[in-house]
Amino acid sequence: MRSVTYVIIAFVIIQACQAPSPQATFTEEKVHADSLKVNNRFSSDFITGKFDPQTDSSFVEIDIKYADRKGMLMQRDAYLAFKHMHAAASKDGILLIIRSATRNFSRQKQIWE
Repeated sequence: MRSVTYVIIAFVIIQACQAPSPQATFTEEKVHADSLKVNNRFSSDFITGKFDPQTDSSFVEIDIKYADRKGMLMQRDAYLAFKHMHAAASKDGILLIIRSATRNFSRQKQIWE
């Protein structure tokens, strides 16, 4: 298990070093400044999980092509970065699947209980 973790970490580091700049990569799907203003990722409410990804426009639903089930949400900029990483991994014969996504505090609390 540990060797698999090291391989994944090495892959991510290698891809980050070889990836073109984010401006060149995400020309088709830019992150809109307005969507980030809606949910300040550095606010105390956001950091403590007091947000609703269902109603926050900075979150998008993950296409089933990238996930193991429907209905998961992810912040738009992180999703775009994942899609770029997915495409690069696919070229090398590596399949990346999202198994878990955004949870606010109340959802995490339900899981714990």
